[in-house]
Amino acid sequence: VEQFLALTEPSISDPDTLSEGLDLYGGEFLPWCDSDWSQELRASLEQRFVQALHRAGRSYEELERYPDALRVYGRALALDPLDEAATAGLMRCHIAQGNRAAAIDSYQRTRQRLSDDLGLAPDPDSELEQIYLQIARAVR
Repeated sequence: VEQFLALTEPSISDPDTLSEGLDLYGGEFLPWCDSDWSQELRASLEQRFVQALHRAGRSYEELERYPDALRVYGRALALDPLDEAATAGLMRCHIAQGNRAAAIDSYQRTRQRLSDDLGLAPDPDSELEQIYLQIARAVR
């Protein structure tokens, strides 16, 4: 846990360092323990994990290491299939690689999950919608 926390410090932006820390995360901390302290630590570690996933994905994107970014965003979506920021990251990477169809597929899957699970649609001003509209305008 200490090593995970050290490698995923909020000040760290190097994606390879973050990925090293992310690889240490083994899922829920002490899942069999229901005490208050373990639940708080569990939630804190998961939040740190998700934040580090997003930072690593963005950093990989900035370095144009799109396959690495796609892998990291995929991990975020495996944890939370409704993660709009991770879906937007996937879409940006697919577009950068010239794969608009994969970007649209990512958008549609998340939009369908939001509708099925929560009865919602992405906010019209969200990054997810803006990227989708950008793709739709480019196709015309």
